[in-house]
Amino acid sequence: MQQKLLAEGAEAVLADSQTIAKLTITVFTAAFEPVKAQIEALQKIALKPAG
Repeated sequence: MQQKLLAEGAEAVLADSQTIAKLTITVFTAAFEPVKAQIEALQKIALKPAG
C-alpha cells in the first residue's frame, strides 16, 4: 500500500512539474515577445543601407 501511494505521489509530482514547466515557457515567451519585436525593428534600421 505504501509503495502504491509513493508511486502515485511521484507520478503526481512529475505531472505537476511538467505543467509548471509548460506554464513557465508560455509566460516567458509572452513576456519577451515585445522585446524580440523591438530588437528585430532595431536590426532592420541598423542594417538599412545608408543613403
